[in-house]
Amino acid sequence: MMKTTIAALALCLIVPSIFWAHPVTDLAVNRFTRIEVEVARINVRYVVAMSEIATFEELRAAGVGNVDSPTLDELNTYAARAASTLAAGLVLRRNGSRIELRPTSQSASMLPGERGFKRLRFEFDFAGDSKLADESIARFRFEDVNHAARQ
Repeated sequence: MMKTTIAALALCLIVPSIFWAHPVTDLAVNRFTRIEVEVARINVRYVVAMSEIATFEELRAAGVGNVDSPTLDELNTYAARAASTLAAGLVLRRNGSRIELRPTSQSASMLPGERGFKRLRFEFDFAGDSKLADESIARFRFEDVNHAARQ
C-alpha cells in the first residue's frame, strides 16, 4: 500500500511538469479583426499575435538575422512586406464583389513570453472603398484565409 501511494504521488509530481514543458499554446497564432464601415470607406484593423515557437518559426522563415532579438528595423521591414500578403488573405465582399484592401499602416513588436522567449505581435490597418453607386442596402461578407495551414 505504501509503495502504491508513493508511486501515485510521484506520478502526480512528474505529469504536470511534462505538460508544462510542452503547452499547446506555444504553437498558437491568434488573430483579431475589427471592421468599420463608413459611407465611402471601410477600415480594417488586423492584429496577429504569435506564441513563442510560432514567432521563432516566422522570423526564421522571414530571414531575420537574430531571431531571438531582431532589430526594430528588421521587424518594421518585415511588417511592411507582410502587409500586402496579409491584405490578399483578408477577403471582404460587398454584395458579392470583392473589395480590395490596401495597407495604410503597420507595426511590429516583440513581447515577453514564457521561459525567456519572446512573442511577435503585428498590428495592421487596411482600407477599402465602400461607396455604392446607388443608395441600396449593402451586404458584407468577411473571411480571413491567412495562416490557413495553422488553423
